[in-house]
Amino acid sequence: MTDGLATSAPASVNIDVTRNFRPPETDRYDEPYVTDEDTPVTIPLTGYDPDESFDTLTYQIAA
Repeated sequence: MTDGLATSAPASVNIDVTRNFRPPETDRYDEPYVTDEDTPVTIPLTGYDPDESFDTLTYQIAA
């Protein structure tokens, strides 16, 4: 490296780049889902990866 006046001695360096991964996001569900007893209801689960890593998102439903 030089600043135009002097030249530095060669050196080896390591540079570690750490990505700041953001968690997956989901669409907001503002309205509650209502159904009669013993009547199933379909709730769409949609989400996306804001880092666009193209990883497959999986879902787990907990009651």
